[in-house]
Amino acid sequence: MTGMAIGMIVLLTVGLGIFTTLLTQKTLVLLGATPDDRFSNFRERIDRVIVYMFGQKRMFKEPKSGLMHAILFWGFCVISLRTITLFAMAFSSQGFEYHLPGLGEGALGNMYALTKDILAFLVLLMVIGAAIRRMSYRPDRLTPSGEAILILVFIGILMLTDFLLDGARFLGQMEAGALSAEGQMSPVGRTFANIYAALGYSAAEAMSVGKVAYWIHCAVILAFLNLLPKSKHFHVITVFFNILFSKTEPAGAIRPIENLEEQETFGVSKVEQFSWKQLLDVYSCTECGRCEVNCPAWHTGKPLSPKVLIKDILENLHHHEKRIISEQNVVGTLVNRIRGQETEPPTADPFTPVEPDLISQVNEDVIWSCTTCRSCEENCPLLITHVDKIIDMRRHLVLMESSFSKEVGQALRNLEQKSNPWGLPIADRGNWATDLDVPTLSENPDAEYLFFVGCAGCYDERSSRVSAAVVRILKEAGIDFAILGKEEGCTGDPARRIGNEYLYQLQAQQNIDTMQGYNVKKVITTCPHCFNTIKNEYPQLGGDFEVEHHTDMVFRFLDEGRITPTQELDLPSRNSEETRVTYHDSCYLGRYNEVYDSPRDTLKAIPGTNVVEMEQSRENGFCCGAGGARWLMEEHMGTRVNQERVRQAMEVKPDVIATACPYCTMMLEDGLNETGEDQVVVADVAELVANSL
Repeated sequence: MTGMAIGMIVLLTVGLGIFTTLLTQKTLVLLGATPDDRFSNFRERIDRVIVYMFGQKRMFKEPKSGLMHAILFWGFCVISLRTITLFAMAFSSQGFEYHLPGLGEGALGNMYALTKDILAFLVLLMVIGAAIRRMSYRPDRLTPSGEAILILVFIGILMLTDFLLDGARFLGQMEAGALSAEGQMSPVGRTFANIYAALGYSAAEAMSVGKVAYWIHCAVILAFLNLLPKSKHFHVITVFFNILFSKTEPAGAIRPIENLEEQETFGVSKVEQFSWKQLLDVYSCTECGRCEVNCPAWHTGKPLSPKVLIKDILENLHHHEKRIISEQNVVGTLVNRIRGQETEPPTADPFTPVEPDLISQVNEDVIWSCTTCRSCEENCPLLITHVDKIIDMRRHLVLMESSFSKEVGQALRNLEQKSNPWGLPIADRGNWATDLDVPTLSENPDAEYLFFVGCAGCYDERSSRVSAAVVRILKEAGIDFAILGKEEGCTGDPARRIGNEYLYQLQAQQNIDTMQGYNVKKVITTCPHCFNTIKNEYPQLGGDFEVEHHTDMVFRFLDEGRITPTQELDLPSRNSEETRVTYHDSCYLGRYNEVYDSPRDTLKAIPGTNVVEMEQSRENGFCCGAGGARWLMEEHMGTRVNQERVRQAMEVKPDVIATACPYCTMMLEDGLNETGEDQVVVADVAELVANSL
C-alpha cells in the first residue's frame, strides 16, 4: 500500500468518523420526535425535488442573488463527481491521472471535463461576488455571519486547489508533447498550466505544488463536511430530504390532532413534541431571511420574524441534542430507535444545563403576532413551513395553559355558545336574506348548490351586502341554490387558527353532519377562510364537498355567458374617464388556494375599468392583517397591518380597492378611515359585478 493511500485512509477515518457521529446524533433527534407520515405521493415528491432543488425555482424571485446561488449549486452538483475522483486517486495505480469510469477519454469524458472546468471557474467568481456582497452591500434580510464567510473561503479554496492540480497535470503533459483530450477541453486548467510555465516552474516543480493543493483540497472537503451539521449550512445535506418530504396536502390544511378525546397533552411546549419533519425543517433553515421579505408582522414592527422563530427553535433543539448525546452507546441507541425499541434513559447529569422552555424562548408575543398569511412559506427556497409550528404552540397555550388575551377568550366563548365570534343569536343567522327571497335547504332540499354564507356574511352589515350581491348574481345566472339559515354554524376556522382544535372539530363536525344530512354536493362561499376550511380541512373529518369561491363562480358565469356586465361603475370618487381598480389578494384565496386570475379577469370584464396592480400582489401579496384570527385581537405593537396595506394600495392611485374576502373588506375600510383616505371605495368583486349588471 502506498504512502498516499495510507494518508488518505487516515484522513478519511478521522473525517468520516466525526461526520458519522454528528449525523448519528441528528438522526437520533429526528427518530425521537413525533411520527409524521410523509411517504405517499412519491411522484409528486420527486417532481418537487426537480423543480425546487435542481431547478432552484424559489431562488429566482430575486434574480441576481438567485442566479448566483444557482450557479454555486449546479457547480457543486457537477464538481461532486470530481471530488469522488480525487479521493479515489489515492488508491489507484494511475495516481493523479485516474478518472471515474466513463469520465476519462471519450465524448462523455470530454464533455464532463469542459462542463466541470467552466462551472468551477464560475463558482469561483460567484464566491468572490458573494463575499463582496456580504461585506459591502449586504441585504437587510441577511444577518452578518463569520461562518458564511468561512464557507465561502472553503468553497474558493476547493475551486482554486482543483485548478492548481489540473494545471500541474496539464503542464507535465504539455512538456511531454501529449496534451490529453481532457486538457484540451479544460480552458481554465490549461490557463493554470500556462501560469506555472510563465512563473518558470518545471513540470516536476508544478506537480509538487499540485500535490500540496491536492491534500489541502481533500482536507478542506472533510472539514467542510464536518462543519455542515453544526451550522446553518446543514441544508447542503438536508435539502434533498426536506423537499422530498415536504407537505403534499393542500397548503391551507392544518394537521389535525387525532383522537382528541384520548390525548393527555395538546400542542407543542417541548421541541421533541414537533414531528420529525418539522425538526428537519429547523435543521434545514439557511437563515437567508427570504421569509422576512414580505412578512406583515415583521414589516409593521411586531416581534415575529419567521427567520428568528426558526433560529430560536433550533437553539432549543441544540439543548435537546445535548441530552441525546449524553446517552450511552449512541450507535446502539440509534439501532434500537430504528427497530422501534425503547432505550433506557440515561442517569441525569447534575452538570448538564437545564433545557430552556421552548415557549419562553420563542416568546408568546411572537406566537400571537402571526397572521398565518404563509408569505414566509411561499418565499422559502427549502419549502420550510412556519405556520404549522406556530399553530402547534398556540394549541399548547390555549388547550393546556389557557394563556390568551381577553378578546380571544371572549371570541372562543361566543363561538362555543353561539357558533359565531360576536355571540349573536343563532336564530338571526338568516336575517340578512329576509327580503331577498332566498330559500333554505329545509325548503329546497334538492338545490344544486349550497350557498355557505359564513359568520361575516350573515351577521356583519357590511359583509351582508356582499352576500346580497352574490344572491343577485346567482339568480341572474339561473342557479338553483339555497342556504342553511339558522342551521349553519361557524366553519371553525377562527377556533383552529387560535389553537382550540377541540372547538374547531366540534364546529366542523356539526356542519359536516348537517350538510351530509341534506346530501350537499356543491358549495359556494364568499369567505376565503370558509372556502379553505370546507375545501381543504373538512375532508380530514370525512366532509368531502365540491367547493367554489364566488370569484371563480362569477368568472365562470361570465365565460359561459350566463351574466354580462354592461354598466360602468357609478362611483363618486372616480377622477377620470376610466375607473382605476386595484385588486387586493386575500391570503387564504391566493397563497392558500392559488386563486389569482379569476377575480382579475372578472374585474377587467366590467366596462370602463382599468385594473392596476400593486407592487406587492399575487404570490407576493401583503396581508390585510386579519388572518390567523388576528381580526379578533387588538394590535398593541408597531404599525397596524391594514394601514400598511392601504399605504401600498394608495401608491397606484386607485378609485376602488377590490376585495374577495369579508375580513379584507373590513380591514381595508378601517385602514382607509384611519389614514384619511376614505374617498377610495373598498368593494367586493361580487358587488362591483352586481353594480354593473
